[in-house]
Amino acid sequence: SLNPAARKAYSRMEVLKLLRACKKCNFREHTVNTLRAAIILSYLRGMRREEIANIHPAHIDNRKGAASLLIPKTKTDTPRTIPLDWKTLTAARCLADTQSKRGLPTIMFSAKFKIVREKSGLPSGDFHCLRHSFMTWTAKKGLTPQQIASVSGHKTLSMVARYTHLEGTEVRDLL
Repeated sequence: SLNPAARKAYSRMEVLKLLRACKKCNFREHTVNTLRAAIILSYLRGMRREEIANIHPAHIDNRKGAASLLIPKTKTDTPRTIPLDWKTLTAARCLADTQSKRGLPTIMFSAKFKIVREKSGLPSGDFHCLRHSFMTWTAKKGLTPQQIASVSGHKTLSMVARYTHLEGTEVRDLL
């Protein structure tokens, strides 16, 4: 379990540092691409490690102008569909095309992400912080808690509030 004092939401610039750091680590190219795709999907769509690790090509609906990703098995046992733009569609395809039939080991995300975070120079946080970052980022964009919950898969608005880290000035600016 992550030390609560270390938990935070990453800024956009910090996520860019993480993505650059992936390339600086001595990982195989496949691992670099997988980690980068996982970071993109967690930060831009709030996906959990287990969901990312089990993306299958059949879950990607690539209709022009309305691409989406079906997550049939979630932590809350409620399937959901995540809208994809070109960046997240590319990341989902990368993961779907390269993973084994058993899925990607979620431990890889934790262990490798720690190395990437340290290489990036960021002092704290784990892979799950990307999910907090997604919810904070979408709240700053003005999405309602209900909209955030529909994409993140949270069943209660209190969980959305727990994951959203807004400062007073950010709330004021939205008003």
